[in-house]
Amino acid sequence: MEALKELKYKGKPNRLMEKKDEIIAHLEKEPPATHKEAQARIKELTGIQRSLPQVREFLKKTKFAA
Repeated sequence: MEALKELKYKGKPNRLMEKKDEIIAHLEKEPPATHKEAQARIKELTGIQRSLPQVREFLKKTKFAA
């Protein structure tokens, strides 16, 4: 029974965090005016499409202020 209670699922890797340094370096060169602009630039740079709330959360986690 105890073995059934263990949760070994670690979730999916965050693809944006894998490219964090590249994304932040690109955005620091020319800061976006809005989160929507940051979303478009991230998609253009990496090909990764994320919703606005996900982009906001990513920028918050990386301490980047858009």
